[in-house]
Amino acid sequence: MSSISDKIIIESMEIRQRNLRGRVAYILLYFADKIFNSNEFELPISRKEIAEYIGMTTENVIRALSEFRKDKLIKIYGKLIEISDKKMLERVSLLG
Repeated sequence: MSSISDKIIIESMEIRQRNLRGRVAYILLYFADKIFNSNEFELPISRKEIAEYIGMTTENVIRALSEFRKDKLIKIYGKLIEISDKKMLERVSLLG
């Protein structure tokens, strides 16, 4: 149980150290790499829940996703997300 708690705390700290775009990119990459093992997946939680998890507003999450779509980093089909440029999304995750 302690190792699970440690992992949750470390991931939370990883997220909180990033700016808005970095936080959203981190979550998308987390779903792609750790949960679904695919660059195409259906978001398992709402945009509001993502916002609550990363400590931002729903509007900010929606705006970041729209910017990623406009920059051709992702494609959005309702709840379906397809990562188009994973390398750049990883860079955004690290640098914001």
